[in-house]
Amino acid sequence: MNSPNREISDYRVEGGCLTLLDPYVERAADTQLYEFAQSESRSLVCFVLAPRQMGKSSLMVRTADRLTTNGQNCVQINLHQLGEIDSESTLYYSFLVEIINQLDDSLKIGLHDNLSNYWENNLNLAPPLKFKYFLRGEISPKLQNGQLIIFIDEVQNLIAWQLQNSFLGFIRSLAQVEINASVNNILFVLLGVAKPSDLLTGNAMAWNLGEFIELDGLDGDCEPLKAGLQKVTDDPTQILKRILYWGGGQPFLTQVLCDLMSKSSNFGTTDVNQRVDKLVKNKVIDNWQQNLRLSLHLPTIEDWFMNVEPSQKRQKRLALETYINLLQQGSVSFNRSSTPQWELLISGLVKKEGNQLNIRNPIYQQIFDRPWAESKLPQLQEDMNMSDLSTIYNRQVFVLIDQSGSMTLDDGKSKTRWERLQEEIVGHLAAIFKERDKKTKESICESVIVSTFNKSKRKLNHRTITTVRELATTFQENEPFSGGNICPILEGLIDRLWLDGKTEITKEDVDAEEAKAALFIIYVDGQFDDAKNFEELIQKTALKINDDRIVKFIIIGIGDEFSNAELFDEFDIGHRPTGAKKSNEKKEYKPLFYLSTGLPANVVVFEELQEGLEEQSDFIDLLKRQIDGTKLTLDNVREGFTPHLKDFFDEEG
Repeated sequence: MNSPNREISDYRVEGGCLTLLDPYVERAADTQLYEFAQSESRSLVCFVLAPRQMGKSSLMVRTADRLTTNGQNCVQINLHQLGEIDSESTLYYSFLVEIINQLDDSLKIGLHDNLSNYWENNLNLAPPLKFKYFLRGEISPKLQNGQLIIFIDEVQNLIAWQLQNSFLGFIRSLAQVEINASVNNILFVLLGVAKPSDLLTGNAMAWNLGEFIELDGLDGDCEPLKAGLQKVTDDPTQILKRILYWGGGQPFLTQVLCDLMSKSSNFGTTDVNQRVDKLVKNKVIDNWQQNLRLSLHLPTIEDWFMNVEPSQKRQKRLALETYINLLQQGSVSFNRSSTPQWELLISGLVKKEGNQLNIRNPIYQQIFDRPWAESKLPQLQEDMNMSDLSTIYNRQVFVLIDQSGSMTLDDGKSKTRWERLQEEIVGHLAAIFKERDKKTKESICESVIVSTFNKSKRKLNHRTITTVRELATTFQENEPFSGGNICPILEGLIDRLWLDGKTEITKEDVDAEEAKAALFIIYVDGQFDDAKNFEELIQKTALKINDDRIVKFIIIGIGDEFSNAELFDEFDIGHRPTGAKKSNEKKEYKPLFYLSTGLPANVVVFEELQEGLEEQSDFIDLLKRQIDGTKLTLDNVREGFTPHLKDFFDEEG
């Protein structure tokens, strides 16, 4: 039913979610999302990430209605309607309240009281676990077949609340350990205006966590949209075809254009395209500010680039530079690892067609033209001069923990090395998650990939953690045994999760946000049993970068004895004595590692846990070593540096 203040129209031109009574054109996404919910062999989560006013909420409403009609249990949660969420506890409690509210009255009896009591009586249990256990223990048994599909709309709010890592980490944990549990009958569909990298840290993990459904524009005959056009023509097909050309199938823009045409004078049978073109130019391209609907729609595209925090200016500028290149070339190859390209996709300016990126429609191309884009670049210039590589911020962080048998030694202390190491790493991770750039407020990372290594481990097995408390599981599930072989695990992390299929990562890739610089933090108990292979792996990795700030391998020695200490010190300075002497009788040193450019590389840092890392600030300083431009000297290597290598610094000086 139309509200009293709503202008009578056959089309939904106010924006927002279409009702079940509004004209709706089905797309491939409708079938894909329905099949995701019905499939027996399915992922736990499905993502529908798209620009504003592309029909995400309408897709959710239609799919949920269709599933409900077929007897399935669906819950729709709009995060905008939850208000301001300031904690994990509030988020997960609110989810459960919304789920209970949307159950049939016969099913929700007593659940609100049970939830309140359960939440208050389990204060020491992490909120995500409370959410999982209450779903599994109280809600799922009440449902037919225990199945529940939870649609969560406007997921970009999770980013604004800084809770995306908590929630996606929770879903990731379900996917990893709940394969056969009853909670596996609960599916999540996440919809919103966000890049995959906003929600999921690490490109490989983002694409492996769940299914992604692309929300394409409208195309085909679009039969439901013809009714209003029949008021002004006997042949609405030709008008609609031209409308789809101008709007590129953008759902909201298509509704607005259909509304404009349906309120014009009657169309004849000739010159239909010219008539549509003239209306589009006069009513949209030249005078869109006079149209209330368009004056609300089009500025949101500009706001995506310009209404941002200072720390986001750089990536928005790179996106606009990519857009200018696209305007010049007409089309560019799509690279799913390219942050600038994803910025453009989520802004709505461009669309993906096959393996190409194209401007979404001629209207956008004429309004958001090259002069518009170039006029915005100076406003995004701030802080563009300093490369990200000169800081430790915005990096992928990997932690590798020695799980060899010697970690059971106690060194005459009350706790074993394994137990003491857990306490130390907790402090180090707390420092990583807490650290922020004083100027841009940028973090080192939002999540850390953790893995253990020993001689028996050949297959990569890792855990992504977003909070310090999650580390305990890694130590509980991995008891020390066997020898200290690191290479199979380290090589897997480098190739599969960092390089992610790339043959190299360049400074230009990092600047363009098509790849991230990385920190590999390695805790080792005295030695690598495969030290020679480790050295060769670092040499091979260095040859895949053109700037040695792109990756750092930070070796932290544990225990009282280091049989590899001299080797690690050589790695730290990036050189090794040749055995020969120079004309001045000083030892000759040769570089150990080389960049792809042929220049020597310093990519390894070595420190002892008990000597140089007494405070969290010491750990952060260690991460910065060789990255922030400070010259490597005898003063900033470990205190017990190998004596006969000290003359290297005399030569350097």
